[in-house]
Parts: sequence; structure tokens; C-alpha cells
Amino acid sequence: MGDLGGLAAHAQDSLSRRELREALRARDEFLSVAAHELRNPLTPITMQVAILLRKARAADPPLPADIVAGLERLELATGRFLKRATVLLDVSRLVAGHPFRPDVSPVDLSALAIDCVTDHRLMADRVHSRIDATAVELGVEGVCDRVGVELIVDNLLSNAMKYGAGAPIEVGLTRQDRNTSGGQRVALWVRDNGPGIAAEDHDRIFERFQQAREREATAGGFGVGLWVAREVARGMGGDIGVESRPGAGARFSVVLPQDVATYLRESKKGQAG
Repeated sequence: MGDLGGLAAHAQDSLSRRELREALRARDEFLSVAAHELRNPLTPITMQVAILLRKARAADPPLPADIVAGLERLELATGRFLKRATVLLDVSRLVAGHPFRPDVSPVDLSALAIDCVTDHRLMADRVHSRIDATAVELGVEGVCDRVGVELIVDNLLSNAMKYGAGAPIEVGLTRQDRNTSGGQRVALWVRDNGPGIAAEDHDRIFERFQQAREREATAGGFGVGLWVAREVARGMGGDIGVESRPGAGARFSVVLPQDVATYLRESKKGQAG
């Protein structure tokens, strides 16, 4: 009976894994289709809103202030929605096995970090957490993929609010000392005061479809957020890690080249040589 029970358990386990793989495959296909369907109509909508706002600001005689303000709010909302759809498209490509290819441009990293915090304050209020951004060093500029960095920060903040609800969250950004192997780098971190993560799970949580064992029961989701964040960071020549222990919260740190374009260009030269 023991052997039969073991065989039955093994068969059930195999079935569960097959069902999970099928569910993930269906999820990946839906994600890809949804990303395209959401993003495609947003670009012309965003452009039309920008045109209307420009005309409203230049109207003579001036339009009522509430109309201009309403168009400004609409421009902000459509811009943020377009950003979310772009992020979804990037995630669908990563899930499909395509490496992240950064689209770099000059970025005020300090302003970006503060903007991300501002975007998350309403959700933080809902879970009774306060986000402290006083550790964000001002005036830190860089050359990177703006949407990629936003995706990383969004994931880390969402993670912090999920597991550290009801407790303060800290966001920081600073320049690191120049090193000989890659030039100036910047470090960005998000610290929560959640249940913490055991040492044996520090690597595991960055794997696709994985979560810390202590968090699996209540987390929900498929466990891809940190995997995506790591893939994006590595695509820009950086990396992400965690410092944590059970009962002491977690600090997720991202280190990136301050000039991603130069770093990637030099890396290609080194590989060619």
C-alpha cells in the first residue's frame, strides 16, 4: 500500500506540474497579446491629447483654467498608462525568452525615483505604509533606459508594500565611487520592514516563478516581478541583490552604470577584442 500511495502521489505531483506549465503558457500568450492590444491605440491617443493641450494653452482668448487643467491631467494619465503598457510589452518579451535591450537616453535619476515614489503614495496610504524618499540624493543624472528603471523601481515598491504593509518603506539613491572596471555607477535601494527572507532564499527569489518560502502562502501571483527586475538591470549592465534575514525586513539594492550607453559600448569592444 505504501508503494501504491507513493506512486499515486508522484502521479498527482506530475499532473500538478503539467497543469501549472499549461497555465503559465496560457498566461504568457495572453500577456503578449494584451500588451500589444493595449499599447497600439495609446500612442495616437497620447499624441492627440498633447496636440489639444498645446492648442488650449495657446488659445486666444484664453480657455477657462479648468479646461486646461483637465487636459493636463488627461495628458498625465494617458502618459502613465502608455508607460504601463510599454512595461507589460517588455515583460512579455522577457517571458518569451528575448533579452532586454535598453533604449537609452539622458535621465534625471533623482527625479525619476521621486516620481515613482509619488506614483505609489496612494497605494502606500491604502496599506498604511509611509514611503520615505529623503535618502534619494538629488542631482544624480545618468544615461539609461528610463522605462526599464521605472519598471525596476515599480516592482520593488510594489513588493515592499505587499510584504511590508503597515510599516515604513525607505527609498534611496546615491552615486557610488568610480571603479576601474566600469566607470561611475549608481545605487538605488528599497527597504521594507516585512517578515524578511531567509539566507537560503536570497538567490531563489530572483528566479522565474519563485518566491521566498515564508511568503508563498500569502503572496499570490506567479513570482516573476523580481526576475523581471533582475533581467532588466542586467540588460543595462547592472544587477540587483537583497540583504535580509527573517524578522528584519529586506533591502533590495540595484546597481547600474551611470552611463549605460558607454558601458555597453565598451563591453562590446572588450568582447570583440
